[in-house]
Amino acid sequence: MAITLRDIANAVDVSEATVSNALNHRGSMSEETRQRILEVANAMGYTPNRIARRLALSQNRAIGILVPNLENPFYGKLVRNIVAHCDSMKYHVVISDSFDDSASEYKAVEYMISEQVEGLLIVPTNSAPSQKDYVRLLNQNSTPFCYLTNRIPGEQYPFVMTNLTQGAYQLITTLLRTGRRDIWLLCGLDKNPTSRDRLIGYRQALEDFDLPYNNDHLISCSKFDYREGYESAAALLATGKKVDAIVSINDYMAVGVLMALIDAKRSIPDDIAVTGYDDMFFSQVAAVPLTTVRQNIDAICEKGIDILMGMIHGELDSNPQIFVEPELVLRQST
Repeated sequence: MAITLRDIANAVDVSEATVSNALNHRGSMSEETRQRILEVANAMGYTPNRIARRLALSQNRAIGILVPNLENPFYGKLVRNIVAHCDSMKYHVVISDSFDDSASEYKAVEYMISEQVEGLLIVPTNSAPSQKDYVRLLNQNSTPFCYLTNRIPGEQYPFVMTNLTQGAYQLITTLLRTGRRDIWLLCGLDKNPTSRDRLIGYRQALEDFDLPYNNDHLISCSKFDYREGYESAAALLATGKKVDAIVSINDYMAVGVLMALIDAKRSIPDDIAVTGYDDMFFSQVAAVPLTTVRQNIDAICEKGIDILMGMIHGELDSNPQIFVEPELVLRQST
C-alpha cells in the first residue's frame, strides 16, 4: 500500500499541509520539524506520485495575481506582462486588486484559494508588512506563492524585485553631483520595505558625500498617486522651506509634483529638480521629461513565473530571493 501524506502527518503529529510544505521545501517551520518530516518520509518509503500530481494540475491551469492598485500604471503593466507570459504557457490568470488594504488582501487570497488556482503571485499591500495573515492560509492549503516587486523582511519566502536601494542611491548621487543639497523625499512609512530600501540608498549617498541625514526631509505618503504627489509638493512649497530637489517613490507621484511646481511658477530643473521611479511610458512625455529609475518589469515577471511554476510542479528545492538590477534614466527634470 502506498504511503500517503496523511500517514506521515500522523507519524510526526503535524498537519498534512506541513508535511507537503516540508517535502516541497517551502513554508514556515523550524528546521528541526522539517528534518524530522523528511527522515520519517524516507524511513516509511514515501514516493510522491508526480504523474497523478500533474494530471490533477492540468485540470485547472490557472494562477492568481494580486496587486495593491490597478489604477497605478505600474501594476497595470505588471499584470499585462504576467498575462502575456502565462498565455504563452496556456495558463489562465485570475486577477485581483487589494485596494492597498490588508483586509481586502486577505479576502482576495481566500477567493483565489477557493478558485483552486495552482499558485499565487503577490504584490503585498503597503501596510505594515510583518508576517501576513494570509501566509498561514496559503500554507494550510499547500498553495505555492511568490512575492513580486516587494517582500516580507525576515521571512524565507521567494520574491523577485528590483534592487530599490541601488536605484535610490543612483538617483540621490546624481542630484548631489549637480550641487543639490536640500533634497526632499516623498516616501512611505518606515515599516514599508520598499520605502526602507530607498531610505538606505538615500542615507548611503549622503554619507558618501559627507553630508548629514535630515529626517525632516522625508514626507510620509500612503496613496502614492498623482494627487498625493501634487498635494505633497504644494504643501511643501507653502512652508517656504528651502527645496532644490524632490524625489518621489514612483513616476505616478512625480508627475503630480511636476504639475504642482509648474502651477507655482517654479522652473524645473533650474529651481527644483524632480525624479520618479519605474520609468513608466508617460515619464518621457511628461510636461518636463522625468529622470527616473527603470524597473525591468518583464524580467521580474518572467523570473517570478519561473519560480512559481517550479514550486507548482515540485521542481524547486529552495526559496529563491532575487534582486533585479535597476537602470538610471536621465532626462530634463534634473
